[in-house]
Amino acid sequence: MRAIRQKVQGKIYQNGERVAIWLRQGEEVVEGVAVQEFYLRYALTVMGSETHLFPALLLDDWGNEIKKLGLYHWIREKGELAPRAEVFGFTREGQPSQWFLRELEIHFKYPLYVFPTKEAALADGKLVSAIMLTGEPEIQSEQVKRPAELNEPLRRSAVVWWRVPPVVLRNFHARSIAL
Repeated sequence: MRAIRQKVQGKIYQNGERVAIWLRQGEEVVEGVAVQEFYLRYALTVMGSETHLFPALLLDDWGNEIKKLGLYHWIREKGELAPRAEVFGFTREGQPSQWFLRELEIHFKYPLYVFPTKEAALADGKLVSAIMLTGEPEIQSEQVKRPAELNEPLRRSAVVWWRVPPVVLRNFHARSIAL
């Protein structure tokens, strides 16, 4: 059993403890920006402590297993009707754990973590504060609403969305956007 992850392409930018990612859209090419393959994990939040947990699977009240990214959709659509459903997964430190849905903040946005490789330990994940999308060359960097066409769980991640010109992606520095 391993924590659910999503493979994406783009680039990871870090300024101290703050992390932003650029998500490549389709076959998009931005001259001067080397595309990386990396992994996203969406955490669930424990009520009260607000500890972040990484799910691997959910066992509903009837014994059905829900795995992969569909688990997040299931929680959003059916979570209130199944408070005894159990989520199996891992703590940030990588320790196996399990929780009832009633112990989790099912309406919170998902804290988003990025991992540079498939094998990276959960403790090595970096909390993402911003996601950048490529804008037109003549625009200024601007904070935008999340794109409507995004699928869950990315559409419910706890990040700020930015549209930035290619020059910012090539020469990223902390003042380019407010991480």
